[in-house]
Amino acid sequence: MSDRRYAVMFLRFGFLASVVFAVFWSVWHLSGHQVPSYTSLKFTDNILWTFPISRWWDIPFAFLVVNVYAWILRIYYQISLKFAEKNDLVFSLVASLVFSLVASLAASLGAGLFFGLFFGLVAGLVAGLGVGLVAGLCLLIKTLFSSNFWKPVCNWLIAKNIP
Repeated sequence: MSDRRYAVMFLRFGFLASVVFAVFWSVWHLSGHQVPSYTSLKFTDNILWTFPISRWWDIPFAFLVVNVYAWILRIYYQISLKFAEKNDLVFSLVASLVFSLVASLAASLGAGLFFGLFFGLVAGLVAGLGVGLVAGLCLLIKTLFSSNFWKPVCNWLIAKNIP
């Protein structure tokens, strides 16, 4: 693909990304919400940006980010073509994509299972303990205010002559 065709194609993608952000923030604004803005940004311990930056700036930055990323990928592709044959490049790109997807899926599934199991177990134990305590207290209160509970106690007290 020629550089001109590539530029036109990704300028359109950048424009589409800007339109998506513009529509989102416009609908957000027209629905009665205020478009958020950052009043201060802390870059380092000594540098603080104190004037407000609106989220409306997402619109031009979406265009910029899409096009910068597209040209970085284009340059990477052209450099990799010089070092590999086209068939090897396609195979290596597909293999790296599959490997990265499998590795990220395995890592996220493992982390999700671990944290889900851990926090699910903790939440279940806490909820079970809470429900058990509430049920026990309710049963205790019901028992304490039941006349059937106090009859034997009163009879025992009367039998022992305890005032």
